[in-house]
Amino acid sequence: MRQRRLFALSALSALLAPALLLPAACESSSSPSAAPFTFEAGPGFEAGPPPEAGPLPLEDAGVDAADTAPPPPKGVTVTVVDGLTPKADVRVISQDATGAVIGDAKTDATGKLTIATAPSTVTVLTSSFSAPTPVSFLAVTDGDNLVVRIPLNIDESTVGTYSVTFTAGMAGQSTSAQAFVNGRCSNTTNDSSMLLLVGVVPSCLTAANAILAVGSNTDLVLDGFAFKKSVAAPAANMTSAVTLPVWTTPGTTTLSATNTPGGQASMSGSLSMIANGASFAAAADKASGPVNSVAGQGYRTATGFADAYQSWIRSVDDVTDQVETSIIRREATTAPAAATLAAVDFTTALPYVTAAAVDTTTAARPIVTVTSDKPLTSVDAGLVVLSWITASEATGTWTFVVPASAAATFKAPALPADAIAFTPVGGVIAASAAFFEATQIPSYTEAKLLPVSPGTNFALFAGSQALPANGTVRLTTWAPRLPIP
Repeated sequence: MRQRRLFALSALSALLAPALLLPAACESSSSPSAAPFTFEAGPGFEAGPPPEAGPLPLEDAGVDAADTAPPPPKGVTVTVVDGLTPKADVRVISQDATGAVIGDAKTDATGKLTIATAPSTVTVLTSSFSAPTPVSFLAVTDGDNLVVRIPLNIDESTVGTYSVTFTAGMAGQSTSAQAFVNGRCSNTTNDSSMLLLVGVVPSCLTAANAILAVGSNTDLVLDGFAFKKSVAAPAANMTSAVTLPVWTTPGTTTLSATNTPGGQASMSGSLSMIANGASFAAAADKASGPVNSVAGQGYRTATGFADAYQSWIRSVDDVTDQVETSIIRREATTAPAAATLAAVDFTTALPYVTAAAVDTTTAARPIVTVTSDKPLTSVDAGLVVLSWITASEATGTWTFVVPASAAATFKAPALPADAIAFTPVGGVIAASAAFFEATQIPSYTEAKLLPVSPGTNFALFAGSQALPANGTVRLTTWAPRLPIP
């Protein structure tokens, strides 16, 4: 069941893959995933400009009433990308407040479509591996730039290599070493004085890369670090030599949570070091207690390495359906040798989502009812995924981006009669539901502009992926238990 819940969080892939320990070595490779797509989607997590003063009263402004007519509508722009490639000829359906179809057009060669007048709902008819994966945005407004990103799902080839050298660790204590490039591509040696060759793929390279090496003793306890930041990428299919400084003793950063749920809730936490915008998972200190203990959970961290720390604390209730509420926090740091982060207070956590029921009286327009132990009125946005088995025995998914006002119940919009391949015909179930509130995002107005990957969740929230700005994200998720065969 843990795998099913992580599927629900995987792109919410792009705000969740757990990382209690350093990521497993990929032996000069990394898991395939696309670099972030640069989209024209408004401020997102970036701080917007301060509000300007409102207009002068008409009697003081020296203008006629005719000069104060509202500006013409900006319309709505829809962008679809397949991995990093613009996706042309994708049907985009416009629907009114009742869900009725009022427009039907396709994206152009740049993957874009402009709708002159904002509809109430926009549905993008995407497919993945011949399975229907439509995405519907509810409560669309004038000026929106909506982005659907089909995840890149291909193996990446090595495009270069770092030749990493370093000195023996901590007075000869280290017996093995591992080097990470941007927290993802890695390689391991059982001799800490040996050369390490780390092959890199496009998804773990940027213009300025961070390289972190860790040494471990015979008890598999991390006892040394060496690193270098802002390293240029290797030339295409070439090897770039990098010499790391002398090993240093790891520091300890402590993470704790207070006012955590009792009963059947289980608590877990993770800590990541962010350097050059990349996330490196910190290893939990085996000698410390759990994150909700009095002393908190300790992590071995590289002194002076991180520009920011990102913590992710989860409360999971496994009694009924799989439900989780979690808090992700990114904060600036000088990465001192010892630090105790401010406790994460779970009285601020979002309520548990306990169920998502689907009324399929009208199979083509299912009605979804989300239940939570407290109202979800404070959330910025939610993302609910329905699934069904198609006639070809593929799994179709329908993803809905919804505001807080639709968190309790909403009805799927209608699709054109000739879009039968994208229309559920029966057997529709709720696959997952996730809602979030972020200090970096003012409201649903900005939240719905985040890129959405069909069938998963916002491609922004992953506890092991660096948030693009400091702040706190509160997240609550639900996914039904899979039946035991």
